[in-house]
Amino acid sequence: MKSIYLLNLIFNFCKLIRLILATFILIFSSNISHADFQFEKVTYYGDVDGEYINLSATFYNIITDALSVPIPTFTMGFDGNMGRGRFHSIRFDEASFPIPHKVSSDPDQPGRFFVYHDTLRDGSFRKFYNYMNPVKQSLIEAVCEHFLNVNEIKKMTSVKIDSIATDFLNFDHHKKDLKRLALDCLKPSKIVYARDIQNQLSKLGYSLGNINGEWGAKSEHALNQYFADRQISADTKMTTILLRRMQAELGELEQNNTLVGTGSNSQELTALKVENKHLKNFKKSINEKLQNRGTINVFRAWTGGKETSWDRTNPNIHRYNLYWNVFDGRDTPMEKFSGVASSTKVSPNLLNLHAIKWNMNYTYTEFDDYPGIDRYITKKKWFHEDEHGETVTVKFWDDSYPSYLSELAKDSLLKNNADGIMLDWWQDKQLLKSTGLLIFQAKKATTNIAKSLRNALGDHAIILGNVGWTFNKTTTKYINGVFLELYKSPGVERYNTNEIFKMESLLSFYDQNLHSPRLIAMAPWRVSKLNDPLAIPPDSKENIKYAKLFTAMAIVVPENGYILYSDNNWDTDDEDYGSVYYDFYDFDIGKPTSKYIKVGSGFGYKEHQRGFIAYNINSSKKTLTRANGQKFTIPEKSGLFCEDKGNTTECLPID
Repeated sequence: MKSIYLLNLIFNFCKLIRLILATFILIFSSNISHADFQFEKVTYYGDVDGEYINLSATFYNIITDALSVPIPTFTMGFDGNMGRGRFHSIRFDEASFPIPHKVSSDPDQPGRFFVYHDTLRDGSFRKFYNYMNPVKQSLIEAVCEHFLNVNEIKKMTSVKIDSIATDFLNFDHHKKDLKRLALDCLKPSKIVYARDIQNQLSKLGYSLGNINGEWGAKSEHALNQYFADRQISADTKMTTILLRRMQAELGELEQNNTLVGTGSNSQELTALKVENKHLKNFKKSINEKLQNRGTINVFRAWTGGKETSWDRTNPNIHRYNLYWNVFDGRDTPMEKFSGVASSTKVSPNLLNLHAIKWNMNYTYTEFDDYPGIDRYITKKKWFHEDEHGETVTVKFWDDSYPSYLSELAKDSLLKNNADGIMLDWWQDKQLLKSTGLLIFQAKKATTNIAKSLRNALGDHAIILGNVGWTFNKTTTKYINGVFLELYKSPGVERYNTNEIFKMESLLSFYDQNLHSPRLIAMAPWRVSKLNDPLAIPPDSKENIKYAKLFTAMAIVVPENGYILYSDNNWDTDDEDYGSVYYDFYDFDIGKPTSKYIKVGSGFGYKEHQRGFIAYNINSSKKTLTRANGQKFTIPEKSGLFCEDKGNTTECLPID
């Protein structure tokens, strides 16, 4: 009994010495802005149980900002389902540290916590994190940040398990899954809430009035006094490192349940900002995709209607070179189709954009309930078609909103491996009814947002706005893409000549004024009858003729044009942008060898490596003469697609 008592005494004494050393070093450390994560080595291994796969990492002799005496090992893992083709969670368990049943994520798996979509949304992860002591919190942050490093993810996915698992791990989209999960874990871990800083200051003897989670003048004064008493720079940011320094002074480094702050009871003081170094090289990636485009480039907008939705049954998936949708980090095109047959893979030249709901919020769904958006959601009704359901306005004109949206965009691009973002309703006058703003206020707000996004995302990431029929002159300095949603009022069967001339002007204006690289996605709506959309079917001669005219305009006028000749939004009650993939979209005469050659009003062409493409908006036929002397007559309101074959040139029918 004496020997057991002596062993316990020695154990507790060593534990006390370790705590004292950790507290001493943390309190007197000069670096309280950046986490210190050091380890001797890390080993990666994996195992398979049926269709389930687990990749684990064990770190040896670890030091964090809360640990000065190394702990021998720390293990965490990533769980996936090979049948579903995804990694879906980060796992902490008994190999990480003891986890009480009351904060386990699943009552059927006590002692384990899985970080994934549901536990992040419902607050379970923050409850788990707040319960853990500061040492364990520092470990959670450190290992999650470790896996933002692509090289470490490559090492982990290179482990040898069995042939099926190896084949599964060979798909690149799993690396993006793992990185996204790591970021999802890290971001809430890095949040510092006002209530927690207030509690620590109060326990340290500083007077700050009522501890209510709202950061005011008294709280600011108390913090500044804390800094002054310890000769800490007043510019020091409020990070989790600073919070743990305060906890160390109070001897709380190994005490559970010291934090209480959540998004519902406290103001958020600071959060992780995604560093640009974690984003991909947009200049290289986007330039390569633009340079490798074909002659005609077709795009998809959102899901694109029931008949042509973005799913594996669509035989034309690999033909689209621009696509956007509202992603939640789970179904981006590049990831969704990496593992399917080559005939249904997406194009390697696909520009993949994330559509962010920046100005509105749907009350009946969660996909646009972005972290931190609550503070900007108003009770103002957002006015649009009833088919979209109840929607409220987001206070995008708030002074802090551009910075918030920019961080959200960076997070989105990292999670989704996207090439940029898409902003719907990027039309100042269309914002007035739902917001009550004056036109100059709307212009100021969108300009501030565009400028902040460009600064945050860098010079080459795509920022594409739905400008509709408008000439947006205030934000073209910052955005480098436009969606020309060429709306027709219900019952208007076809565009008139003046409207088509305006389309030409829009193409020219944005090609001259957008930030580089300039992308123009042109979306004219097909000829149709109200309440009887198939009376003039998409494959009718008239629709094929208009499809060729608008396609020719989208290719000839701008440098980087895309086309979507689609259904009218009013053709169906619940689906927009259904379309036909026309055979002539595969017309291939190589890349352009000239810029836009304007022959006359509403009439021009562009030379390519093996032919030319021309258009004529006018109500009468026109004739053009190529540099080689060839003459071609183009009928009224039509597009001409011609291929050089030896000494002759063959043109497609106009309809």
